[in-house]
Amino acid sequence: MKKQFLILAIFFSFYGFSQDCPCVKTAILGENSEASFVHNNKVVAMDDAEIGEGDFIELRTKESMGKVIWYSNGQELGSSIVRPEKTTEYTVKSSLHDCPDAYDKVIISVKTNDFQKGKVFIFPNPVKEILTITSDSGIRNVEVKNITGETLLNLSYTDLSSKQSIDISTLPTGIYLVKIDLPDGNSILKEVIKR
Repeated sequence: MKKQFLILAIFFSFYGFSQDCPCVKTAILGENSEASFVHNNKVVAMDDAEIGEGDFIELRTKESMGKVIWYSNGQELGSSIVRPEKTTEYTVKSSLHDCPDAYDKVIISVKTNDFQKGKVFIFPNPVKEILTITSDSGIRNVEVKNITGETLLNLSYTDLSSKQSIDISTLPTGIYLVKIDLPDGNSILKEVIKR
């Protein structure tokens, strides 16, 4: 009778728990009726990354089983696209039914480049229609690429003006890379979000 009761209890434990969380009982039947469950909820954050000062980055996961939410300093982020001003640690949480939450972390380092700092500005960012670029030393060329590297706009300027406005209203919503070539041969790469 005890053996039948134990088998029924284990069956209902499996059945009841598996409805809320896809978990596996770790006990060997008849040896440990107090064994814990191993849950399948997991999350693996992207690798640590380094970005330039003033740049944006999209926080991503390599693997996740449930609903993913990003946090910084214990505060939930409204978006996975961030622009940290200094090196920042972000936490990602995966929630899956009634399983225990799974967590992972990523560190985004911010690289200060004295050459870029204060030299080139792009605004507004995010942008809907007109993107303005300014540079103390002038602008020789502007190239806009999508995240797969395909060039969508390539504009050359002979007057080397310190301010250029680009109409990107025809581009779809998304993240783009803007490469700005300066008269001295240096180039600066910035991320722009198109709304």
